[in-house]
Amino acid sequence: MRLWLFSVIAIGFCWMMGQTAKKHFGLEDGCVKKNMYMHESACPGPYRIYFAFHRVIFDCIKVRTKCPRIYKYNEYNTLKECQTDCALLMVPVIKNDDVTESEPETKKPEDNGDP
Repeated sequence: MRLWLFSVIAIGFCWMMGQTAKKHFGLEDGCVKKNMYMHESACPGPYRIYFAFHRVIFDCIKVRTKCPRIYKYNEYNTLKECQTDCALLMVPVIKNDDVTESEPETKKPEDNGDP
C-alpha cells in the first residue's frame, strides 16, 4: 500500500514538474484563449506589439495595441515563440516544389510555308 501511494505521488510530482517547464499549460490556456480588452481609445500609454494566435486563419499574427498586458496567456513576445507553442493548431505549409504537375507537352506544328 505504501509503495502504491509513493508511486502515485512520484508520478504526480513528475507530471507537475513537466507541466511547469512549459510556458503554457495547454492549448486552451495558450493559443485559443480569447482575451477581452477594453476599447483601444480607453487604453492609456504608448503602443506595444505582441504576437497572438489567430483562430480563423490558424496562424500567429502581429498585434499592435495601446492596452497594457493584463492576461498571462496568448500574448507572445516573438513570432517564433508563438509558432512553437501553437504548432499543433497551425495549418501545415505545402511547398510548391513538392507538388508535381503532369501537363502533357504539346508540340507546335511546324511552319513549312504552305498556306
